[in-house]
Amino acid sequence: MPTPNPLQLLAERGQSVWLDYISRELVVGSELTRLVAEDNVTGLTSNPTIFEKAIADGIDYDEQIHELLGQGVNDPNEVFLRLAIRDIQHAADTMRPVYERTGAPTATSASSCPLPSHMTPPEASGPPRNTGTGSTGQT
Repeated sequence: MPTPNPLQLLAERGQSVWLDYISRELVVGSELTRLVAEDNVTGLTSNPTIFEKAIADGIDYDEQIHELLGQGVNDPNEVFLRLAIRDIQHAADTMRPVYERTGAPTATSASSCPLPSHMTPPEASGPPRNTGTGSTGQT
């Protein structure tokens, strides 16, 4: 008899398995789909430091960065935000079938970047932005 997958055993005991990283390679390729199917991954989360490492390690983001620069998006924070949003949207799309199959909430999220120290609250305030960066599996 094969050894049971420890992550599947956790799920059988009611524990959710989350990944604490998101990268373009993970969400565009088949690895996330495999992790969902074989290891019962039901959520992902990340933060600016993890995204920064993913962006710096390799060429997976180069094409989108060149597109953004060609569109005149040259603010590093805006470039970063758009890169992160695309990854989170891909991850949420991959996680949606988990919700549809189980009805259990799934999530894809990322911590936001802290405001630069020179920004005061009035400069930082503004209308809320719907970035489409999260999915609870609910419509």
